[in-house]
Amino acid sequence: MDRATYVASLDAVQACRDWLWSLAPEADAILTPAAPDIAPLGHDATGAPHMSRPWQAMGLPVVNVLGIADENGVPLGLQLVGKLRQDDTLLTHAATPRCADHSPPTH
Repeated sequence: MDRATYVASLDAVQACRDWLWSLAPEADAILTPAAPDIAPLGHDATGAPHMSRPWQAMGLPVVNVLGIADENGVPLGLQLVGKLRQDDTLLTHAATPRCADHSPPTH
């Protein structure tokens, strides 16, 4: 890859990050699915990585968090995606339990 192509690809990544955070500029993180469905049973596969690839390409920090479960109680993966170089803020949000109404728990 020549230098011009490489620099153009870096510019495209920056444009994607700018667009993403323009949708919710006040947010510190966004919540997204980590997988399209439950994890595969057994240890032969790790699941579908395509749900995290956009964040990896944009260089954004990501952490998986406890989320919801399907009708059988099997967890469905969720991930919090943070802003560039805001790993500490993302980890703080990931470590703070929240209730369904987004308030901290009272117990």
